[in-house]
Amino acid sequence: MKWYHSLKFKNILFFVLVSSFFILSIMLFFTNLREQRLVERAGAAVTLVTNDVVRELLIAQLRNEQIVEDMADIASEQVVAPEVVKKLLKVSRENEIVSGGLWYEPSALKHATKALTYFFHREDNDAFVMVDDYEKKTEISYRNMEFYVLGRELKEGETFWTKAYVDPVTKVRMITVVAPIYKKDIFIGVASLDVKLSLKQKQIFSRLVDSDEHYFLLADRVGQLLIHSSKLAAYKNDGHDVNERVLNISQYTFLKTPYSTDTEDVNDSLVKVLMSSSQDFTKNEAVLLAHEIDHRGHGHQEKLKIDSKILKDDPIFHESSVQATYYFPHTGWHMLIAIPEHIILKDTIAVYDKIMLITAIFAALAALFGYILVRRNIVKPLELISEQIEHNEMDAEIKTQDHGEIGQLVVRFNERNRELLEARERELQNERLLLQQSKMAAMGEMLDAVAHQWKQPLNALSMYAELIKMDYEEGEVDAAYIEQFQKDIETQINHMTDTLGTFRSFFRPSTELHNFELGKVVEDVLLLAKDELTKNTINVVVDLEVPLTLYGSENEFKHLLLNVINNAKDAFIDNGIKTREIIIKTIGGETPRLEIQDSAGGIPESVIDNVFQAHFTTKEEGKGTGIGLYMSSQIAQKHHAKLRVENRENGACFTVEFSELSFRAEG
Repeated sequence: MKWYHSLKFKNILFFVLVSSFFILSIMLFFTNLREQRLVERAGAAVTLVTNDVVRELLIAQLRNEQIVEDMADIASEQVVAPEVVKKLLKVSRENEIVSGGLWYEPSALKHATKALTYFFHREDNDAFVMVDDYEKKTEISYRNMEFYVLGRELKEGETFWTKAYVDPVTKVRMITVVAPIYKKDIFIGVASLDVKLSLKQKQIFSRLVDSDEHYFLLADRVGQLLIHSSKLAAYKNDGHDVNERVLNISQYTFLKTPYSTDTEDVNDSLVKVLMSSSQDFTKNEAVLLAHEIDHRGHGHQEKLKIDSKILKDDPIFHESSVQATYYFPHTGWHMLIAIPEHIILKDTIAVYDKIMLITAIFAALAALFGYILVRRNIVKPLELISEQIEHNEMDAEIKTQDHGEIGQLVVRFNERNRELLEARERELQNERLLLQQSKMAAMGEMLDAVAHQWKQPLNALSMYAELIKMDYEEGEVDAAYIEQFQKDIETQINHMTDTLGTFRSFFRPSTELHNFELGKVVEDVLLLAKDELTKNTINVVVDLEVPLTLYGSENEFKHLLLNVINNAKDAFIDNGIKTREIIIKTIGGETPRLEIQDSAGGIPESVIDNVFQAHFTTKEEGKGTGIGLYMSSQIAQKHHAKLRVENRENGACFTVEFSELSFRAEG
């Protein structure tokens, strides 16, 4: 038995699988519970981190929009002096304003101003310095820049934020909020306020930028980064593209407005104006801006939009994280913050780890206890029973100390074993009776054969008696005559004695098993059947070139051979065959065998599979018992051989196939 077939191995495997399944189920349950907990706590965690930042950002937005609106209002009511613009820029004490000014249409010179531009830049000492001749210092006219083109399309009292760009004169990267200047409903220019939000990093974003527990970014309406955390800065320094690996994977759209855009509702003329007025717009951006300007023109008021999701494989943290996005509709800014799972569920994970450890220990102990229990109450008793079955005698009872189901099984086994032994004994008795009946059935024929074989020697002895009397009267009896006469008498008597000895040994019951020559068995059987074979003109051809020495009961094997020969003899007679021949030969090779082939016409295919069944016969009632071939097959089995039959050419061939055990004693 292979080790993996043993009950012990299967017992261990069972409890290992049960424990593993239990632990896996608990892990799946708590993993699902942890995900639910993550969803529940995500909003609170993000709000806690970003609440102050969002409030400060909105305040800064409103403050700067108010300043630029004030600048536009003043410019629309009077001719503005440069000092007035400088004072307006200094109204805010916050230092995120890096520049700003008033920008006029050429036609406005006669109405409200003496110059086309009043643009001031904040120096390092925080003083605002006017930039003279701005338009001469740049190759692109301010009237073709994004901030001015957008401001020109706004209505009075509206503001708009540009995307991030680098001013061609001051070389500062900034975003600009603009407001149109109208005088008596006539557009005359744009007021601008330039903001660099990174200057507010310490005041507004320090908690987000410097923390290792999350990453953060603020992008303009087209996805350009305005501010990002140190964690993202390190990620960028490693050669990664933040826009591709963070913005795209987060599956949030940073490049579109948060409301749907139907291209059929877009003002095509406004798109064309934007595209023709400035090279700063792409076609897609112009469509979105035209839609948003019209959207505001219809009085729509957008609110701050917040969305969050769980990212299974965050590219920065390499674990699950909660990503929250904020869309600021008036500025077009997008803010993204991501917090890793282990930060949000710090306490929950600690409890989870403890529960899993306790569960694993409990499952291991339960499996060990279950294994010991099953081992003691099931496996061990079954092993003891198996050992007894393997080593005890067939008639010995199996013993066990178990009083449960295994004990009942042993009782039933012992009862069934006794019944089988009794049935086997009855079967053996029946086989002995059948064998004896078969021998008795052949005894009449054998006695007739013996009598016929004795008839010739007895006639010879009678003739010798008359001859010796006549020769004596004629005086021919002398010492030499007496010696020859004695030899002739002994020859006849020896022939009779051999015939009688073979007959007696054939019918004498014998249980002794020994080695015997198959050729000697064939010789003895042909001697007994000689008279019947001669009388029925049956020619026997013997080919025993392959000598075989068998182990078993010689007398029983003689009976097997005689039954097959008698069966052939009866077939010759019943089928009226004229040319009668039986061939007996031995064949070697991997499967040694004995073949007895006749020319009696064969066995009908309809009954050939039944000829070895007990009491099956094709002869008329009273002429056959159906015992001979059945007993022959049983005798073959006792000698670890198989008796088969098949039709060949013009007769049947009985084959005894021997195994290795046919040639030696068992054990």
